[in-house]
Amino acid sequence: MKDERGYRRLSLALTILLGIAVGLLAILLVRYQALSQYAPLAEMAETIKTHYYYYDADGGEPALVDASLRGMASGIGDAYAQYYTKEEYDELLTSQSGEYRGIGIVVTVPDETGAQITHVYDNSPMAEAGAQAGDYILEINDTVTAGLPMDDMLALFSTDENAADVLKLQHGDAVFTVTVQPRVVYVPYVHVKMLDGQIGYIRIDSFLGNVAGEMEEALKDLLTDGMRSLVLDLRNNPGGGLTEVLDVADMFLQKGDLIVSIKSKTTDTEKYYAEETGYSFPVAVLVNGNSASASELLSGALQDHERAVIIGTQTFGKGIVQTYFRLNSNAGWIKITTDAYYTPNDVCIHGIGITPDIVVELPEDVQSLAIESFSVEQDTQLMRALQYLKNS
Repeated sequence: MKDERGYRRLSLALTILLGIAVGLLAILLVRYQALSQYAPLAEMAETIKTHYYYYDADGGEPALVDASLRGMASGIGDAYAQYYTKEEYDELLTSQSGEYRGIGIVVTVPDETGAQITHVYDNSPMAEAGAQAGDYILEINDTVTAGLPMDDMLALFSTDENAADVLKLQHGDAVFTVTVQPRVVYVPYVHVKMLDGQIGYIRIDSFLGNVAGEMEEALKDLLTDGMRSLVLDLRNNPGGGLTEVLDVADMFLQKGDLIVSIKSKTTDTEKYYAEETGYSFPVAVLVNGNSASASELLSGALQDHERAVIIGTQTFGKGIVQTYFRLNSNAGWIKITTDAYYTPNDVCIHGIGITPDIVVELPEDVQSLAIESFSVEQDTQLMRALQYLKNS
């Protein structure tokens, strides 16, 4: 009896050990198969390191890893996938914050006179130096700008962060020289003005930085000045962050209104609703073929809830969302498409876009110009929005 019990225990132990061994073997086999799939990467790297004449033994290996990661991102069929090193990702965050280091102007490609300043940012070195939109930059650090390509002109600025730049400017018939020290300049994403008929105008460049805060301040200022209706210009707005566009949508919708549904491969559908009741004045939204992603999300929500009339041309049609994932092994980042968004009427506009309620084309002679560079009278889309709001 004791021998039989001992035999059963031994048999059970052997069975358990055999099961563990089979399990471990299966795990090792799966891992081996997974590793074998990536063996060509290691083989190619070794071939380059061994035979490439110009291979840098000191810094070449990190470059090979970066190149492999970039190739993997570009090879999955996702047009928006991209690999970033830690340094590149940090630069991306800085660029999206609305801050950059410079002197605070926007200029055209130089013509026979020089580079014309089209915008001077508030509280910037050039604003403090007295530069104005419409002025020409004739020289930068004693070199004439007339006829130069844009890259060659930009190369005239000093690369030394501690060095000032000397610019010769022309304002009308007056020519004068200014010395400016580059520094961190905040570039606003929201541009605001009051038009005739107590109609406010706000143009949003993208949904980044402190765009929601800028938007709230702009609306308060316009209402203080007596605004009765609003033109919201989303033309050439490529999109931005989900949080930012949701905050802006809250300013126009009723509390509880569905703003967007986001459907993912790995999680359940997430629905985002307006968290508070916004303003109720009439709104016309301007869009064009460069209005994409978050700007389409906002346009679709306002259109589906009949909160605004959409005027312009068919939008870009980017109804997908990208997510950034950190790679713990090297602190790099990968951006890939993870979600698709749907308007409140459950329509995914990816590859389709938002169809305006009122289709209006711009005249051909201004279609290639920056929106802020042509007059209200030339802007047929804005003129149609003003007509709609005056009659509403």
